[in-house]
Amino acid sequence: LMIRRPPRSTLDRSSAAADVYKRQTLVGGCGFHLRGEIQLPTAFTATYVEGTDSELVTDLKVALRAAGAGLVNTPDNASARLELVRVDYSRTVRRVNAQGIAVGYELRYDVTYRLRGRNKQELVPNVRLVLKRALDYSDLKQVLQKEIEEKALRQAMREEIVRRMIARLANVTVGLRTKPWLQRV
Repeated sequence: LMIRRPPRSTLDRSSAAADVYKRQTLVGGCGFHLRGEIQLPTAFTATYVEGTDSELVTDLKVALRAAGAGLVNTPDNASARLELVRVDYSRTVRRVNAQGIAVGYELRYDVTYRLRGRNKQELVPNVRLVLKRALDYSDLKQVLQKEIEEKALRQAMREEIVRRMIARLANVTVGLRTKPWLQRV
């Protein structure tokens, strides 16, 4: 959050500080939170994460811990069970040059997850998150740099998926039922 203010010559320090405080109060009052301030409900004290994408599962566990969730190693002890139903990362050709060589790709991260409670009760039905990014080659000699860039983009996409999942899970109410507007996306 970047707040611009007029030069110091036109404002004294106390009014600038008051202005910043008012803006933060207004923004905080509408439900907006800065990244890293998400706290999960107490229902996540024993959370089990299940999925086939080990990198995503690891990132989710780190984010869940940071948001105040407790993790368990078996689904038997879990009060909440986060299941990664489908995880698909793909790269498709977007553009080809005159020689027929691919010079542009679309990266796609597609994740479907659900949340279950004790006795496999479905608390949050399947939610699908899809992120797309473009990867273009301006010089075909930059293959190694583009591989590194693709890896970095994939990691950034995975981190964004995790942020979105945690933000949505934070809206699960005490009875482990989501607010109606968050059930399907």
